[in-house]
Amino acid sequence: MRYAIDLGDLQGWTHHLPLMCLLDGVLDDEPFDIGSGKVAGVGVRLNCEEGRAEAIWRIVRMNFKVVDMQMYRSETGRGLWKRI
Repeated sequence: MRYAIDLGDLQGWTHHLPLMCLLDGVLDDEPFDIGSGKVAGVGVRLNCEEGRAEAIWRIVRMNFKVVDMQMYRSETGRGLWKRI
């Protein structure tokens, strides 16, 4: 699980049916500290294969500004999360 999405950003988009369908079944149950330095820097990992997670990231980037929907990637999936 090398991709994650900012939990706070997700809360504002729960009414967005296409996004919720895209993320249905791939969001991990355990929120974690992204370490972004933000007060509410809590994320949730995408629990799916790497190819699917990258496709989700590309679709999110085509439809949302980075400031509206922050996503992160880690080489190990355990730390050093970088915003993408």
